[in-house]
Amino acid sequence: MEIEITIEEIIKLMKAFFGEEQKFEKPKPRTKRKVHQAPVAAEQRAPWSQKEKAWLFAQGKPVKDNNYHMDELKKRFGVKRTDKSISSCWRRLHDKN
Repeated sequence: MEIEITIEEIIKLMKAFFGEEQKFEKPKPRTKRKVHQAPVAAEQRAPWSQKEKAWLFAQGKPVKDNNYHMDELKKRFGVKRTDKSISSCWRRLHDKN
Protein backbone atom coordinates (compact mmCIF):
# COMPACT_ATOMS: atom_id res chain seq x y z
CA MET A 1 0.00 0.00 0.00
CA GLU A 2 1.53 3.26 -1.11
CA ILE A 3 0.75 6.70 0.22
CA GLU A 4 1.18 9.61 -2.11
CA ILE A 5 1.87 12.97 -0.52
CA THR A 6 2.49 16.11 -2.47
CA ILE A 7 5.12 18.66 -1.59
CA GLU A 8 2.46 21.16 -0.54
CA GLU A 9 1.03 18.65 1.93
CA ILE A 10 4.51 17.97 3.34
CA ILE A 11 5.03 21.71 3.82
CA LYS A 12 1.67 22.03 5.59
CA LEU A 13 2.52 19.10 7.86
CA MET A 14 5.96 20.56 8.68
CA LYS A 15 4.43 23.95 9.49
CA ALA A 16 1.87 22.29 11.73
CA PHE A 17 4.55 20.21 13.46
CA PHE A 18 7.25 22.87 13.86
CA GLY A 19 5.04 25.93 13.99
CA GLU A 20 5.20 28.92 11.71
CA GLU A 21 8.27 29.75 9.73
CA GLN A 22 10.98 31.48 11.68
CA LYS A 23 12.25 34.73 10.29
CA PHE A 24 15.99 34.97 10.29
CA GLU A 25 17.83 38.22 10.83
CA LYS A 26 20.30 39.46 8.29
CA PRO A 27 23.84 38.46 9.13
CA LYS A 28 26.02 41.25 10.44
CA PRO A 29 28.51 42.58 7.92
CA ARG A 30 32.05 41.40 8.50
CA THR A 31 34.46 43.95 9.81
CA LYS A 32 38.20 43.97 9.61
CA ARG A 33 39.85 42.34 12.56
CA LYS A 34 41.92 44.51 14.80
CA VAL A 35 45.54 43.49 14.83
CA HIS A 36 46.99 43.23 18.31
CA GLN A 37 50.25 45.13 18.64
CA ALA A 38 52.67 44.63 21.45
CA PRO A 39 53.13 47.77 23.55
CA VAL A 40 56.82 47.98 22.56
CA ALA A 41 56.01 47.90 18.83
CA ALA A 42 54.35 51.32 19.00
CA GLU A 43 57.41 52.89 20.62
CA GLN A 44 60.84 53.38 19.10
CA ARG A 45 62.74 50.12 19.51
CA ALA A 46 66.19 50.34 21.02
CA PRO A 47 68.84 47.95 19.69
CA TRP A 48 70.15 45.25 22.01
CA SER A 49 73.21 46.41 23.95
CA GLN A 50 76.24 44.17 24.50
CA LYS A 51 75.48 43.98 28.23
CA GLU A 52 71.91 42.83 27.54
CA LYS A 53 73.14 40.21 25.10
CA ALA A 54 75.80 38.99 27.54
CA TRP A 55 73.24 38.66 30.34
CA LEU A 56 70.75 36.89 28.06
CA PHE A 57 73.44 34.53 26.75
CA ALA A 58 74.21 33.41 30.32
CA GLN A 59 70.54 32.61 31.01
CA GLY A 60 68.69 29.38 30.32
CA LYS A 61 66.19 29.07 27.50
CA PRO A 62 63.50 31.75 27.97
CA VAL A 63 60.01 30.59 28.90
CA LYS A 64 57.04 32.74 27.93
CA ASP A 65 54.85 31.62 30.84
CA ASN A 66 56.45 33.36 33.79
CA ASN A 67 57.78 36.61 32.17
CA TYR A 68 61.00 36.32 34.19
CA HIS A 69 63.26 37.51 31.37
CA MET A 70 60.98 40.44 30.49
CA ASP A 71 60.85 41.65 34.08
CA GLU A 72 64.55 41.12 34.72
CA LEU A 73 65.63 42.98 31.55
CA LYS A 74 63.35 45.89 32.47
CA LYS A 75 64.73 45.96 36.02
CA ARG A 76 68.42 45.65 35.10
CA PHE A 77 68.64 47.69 31.89
CA GLY A 78 65.48 49.80 31.85
CA VAL A 79 64.40 48.59 28.41
CA LYS A 80 61.20 46.64 27.93
CA ARG A 81 61.48 43.68 25.57
CA THR A 82 58.76 41.41 24.22
CA ASP A 83 58.76 37.63 24.59
CA LYS A 84 59.28 37.28 20.86
CA SER A 85 62.28 39.63 20.89
CA ILE A 86 63.86 37.88 23.86
CA SER A 87 63.43 34.37 22.48
CA SER A 88 64.70 35.33 19.01
CA CYS A 89 67.77 37.10 20.42
CA TRP A 90 68.52 34.14 22.71
CA ARG A 91 68.13 31.72 19.79
CA ARG A 92 70.45 33.77 17.55
CA LEU A 93 73.09 33.95 20.29
CA HIS A 94 73.01 30.20 20.94
CA ASP A 95 72.87 29.17 17.28
CA LYS A 96 76.14 30.93 16.56
CA ASN A 97 78.06 29.43 19.49
